[in-house]
Amino acid sequence: MTDQDIGGHLNKKKAKELFKQADKNVSVLKLRYAFSLAENNILNETDRTEFINYLTLAADNGNDKAQFHLGELYLTGELKFQYNKVKGEKYLRQAANKGNKKAMILYDKNYISYNWYK
Repeated sequence: MTDQDIGGHLNKKKAKELFKQADKNVSVLKLRYAFSLAENNILNETDRTEFINYLTLAADNGNDKAQFHLGELYLTGELKFQYNKVKGEKYLRQAANKGNKKAMILYDKNYISYNWYK
C-alpha cells in the first residue's frame, strides 16, 4: 500500500483514511496510521488520543514495532505520555521477546531482564 494516488501524487489525507479503515487484525496498518498522525512529533489532543489508540491496537495485536514504541513512550514520557514504568516494561518485554533489537537495547540500557517473563 502506498500513500500516492494513481497519478503518483502524494495524498497523505487519503492514505491516513485507508490506514484507519484497515481491518483491526492488520496491526502493521494500524501502526502506519498511528505514525501518519504523528508527523514531526506534533499532535493536537484529538490526534494524540487517536495515535495512542491505534498504537495500542497494533501493540496488542502483536506488532513488535508498536510494542517497542509504546513501551518507549511510557518510559520516556515523550509526546505528553504519562510515565508508566509497568506498562513501559510490559510492552518492551513483549517486543524484546519477539527479537526486536531496539527493545533489547533499551532493556539492556535500563538494566531490565527481558527473558524471565513472556
